[in-house]
Amino acid sequence: MILPGFVKRHSCPARRRAMGPLFASILAGLLAAAPPAARGQEEGTPPPDAPAAATAPGSASDPEPIAPDPEPAPSSRPALLPTDEEIRARVEEALSRDSGIAGHGTLQVECKDGIVSLTGSAETLSVLRQAERRAGDVLGVLDVVTGCNLSTAGIPDPRILLEIQRSMDLPAFRGDSISVAVIDGHVHLRGTTATYARKLLAERSALEVPGVVAVRNNLRVTAPPEGDDGALAWRIRLLLTGGLTPIPGRFDVAVKNRDAVLDGEVPLYSHRIQAERLALSVGGILTVQNRLKVNPSLALPQTTPEGTP
Repeated sequence: MILPGFVKRHSCPARRRAMGPLFASILAGLLAAAPPAARGQEEGTPPPDAPAAATAPGSASDPEPIAPDPEPAPSSRPALLPTDEEIRARVEEALSRDSGIAGHGTLQVECKDGIVSLTGSAETLSVLRQAERRAGDVLGVLDVVTGCNLSTAGIPDPRILLEIQRSMDLPAFRGDSISVAVIDGHVHLRGTTATYARKLLAERSALEVPGVVAVRNNLRVTAPPEGDDGALAWRIRLLLTGGLTPIPGRFDVAVKNRDAVLDGEVPLYSHRIQAERLALSVGGILTVQNRLKVNPSLALPQTTPEGTP
């Protein structure tokens, strides 16, 4: 007896053979219509959002370590300032190549912390001034100190006075009123000149005379002032930054009662001396207080940071 709802497995072998292909075709159709994720899951592939299985360290399935990005090449640094030894060598070379210095004395050069010391002997003060200017042209020199002896010291004062008077008996000094006094080799210049250029020329003439150990230039320029204090300061700034030979650096110029004050920075020591002389050349300026500092780094090439247009 066969209960309802139950069928013996061996009761209808022909029917089982007939239904097999039908079930296979239905299953194939369902798999074809299913989304890829479902097919992959059925085939044993985990879904995309399934957490990754943990693997033991060092196993073959470990991901290879990612190499760090190479460090960027260091940017080019500006040239370093010369050392004291390099400064000394460059100053010695500059002095040896100047015909107005070489053969007119025996100068020794030392440098410490950018301060150059000139020792030894020279024929005249003019040679020493020239050596100071040449040393000041060397990058890295912050100051120049001269402690030289004059090989011509000891010449009688009357002879020195006569030589200075001869050197000033020139058409360039016509119209000027200059008096000269010599005491133990120290020269004092008094009187008036029409221009600042003549004042400098008179001082230079005295410096070139053998036996002179110092010059005090008290000559007064009679040229009228080139304006009030504000105008004088403007003219000084124009000479420093916009003249035929502008001086590199940063300047702050103030004038009060015709006395000028120079503040700021310049790259060379010789620029400091040049700036003071230019300020004194302005008609109406009585004195110049030179506060300019020497900053050699201003002469170094300036690098532009990466990414800056």
